[in-house]
Amino acid sequence: AFSGLREALTATGYNRRVDECCSAAASLLAATGAAEEATEEAAEAAAEEAAEAGRLDAGNEEAATSKGAGASSSGGGGGANGPSSGEGEASVLLSDVTREAFEAHGNSLPDNERKRAAHYFGETSRVVAGVAAWRRGDLVQLGALMTASGISSIDNYECGCGPMDSLRAIVAETPGVFGARFSGAGFRGCIVALAAPEHAATAAAAIRVKYTSSHPELAQCADVVITRVGAGARFH
Repeated sequence: AFSGLREALTATGYNRRVDECCSAAASLLAATGAAEEATEEAAEAAAEEAAEAGRLDAGNEEAATSKGAGASSSGGGGGANGPSSGEGEASVLLSDVTREAFEAHGNSLPDNERKRAAHYFGETSRVVAGVAAWRRGDLVQLGALMTASGISSIDNYECGCGPMDSLRAIVAETPGVFGARFSGAGFRGCIVALAAPEHAATAAAAIRVKYTSSHPELAQCADVVITRVGAGARFH
């Protein structure tokens, strides 16, 4: 279900949320005494990436020289002259933190960082539970997990906006829908829902009517599209 809202992530609070997650990770690692080790591992990974980029640059320069392309520093034209600002810097992520560390020290974080970390650890649990529900064909449970994800996105990650929050609630409460959550970062754009095939068309029509009635200013752009689950990406 498309809200009718489009906006670049750079114009939203997305980057700030990422920074808050990194700050929460650093604080939690420091609280557990694991910060130094994680930072060293991140620094080693960044150094390896920089070294690989250097090898690629050297290879490109050698190839260009052999073709008589000249040795001018401006000849590359593609910006392969080293990492841009910020690249190569070591940072820690919430994936570096154990759930036990969050449960033990999460309450010591600033409220916004605690919420971001709570969303991260909640989402990882929901993904694992969602995979299990999908494999056993439990669409009711999978839908409930999707709805819980959407609520956490609002309450803990604090993304979305008025129309997006409204659309999520409308979709989740529509008969025939098992559950709904934000698609992508969730600040603008779409809600993705899981619906029973036999009720999908009726649910889509009901969602469209209720949402556009609540937000007539978005009626021209808002839409609901029915899709089917595919086999997913794979290697052949």
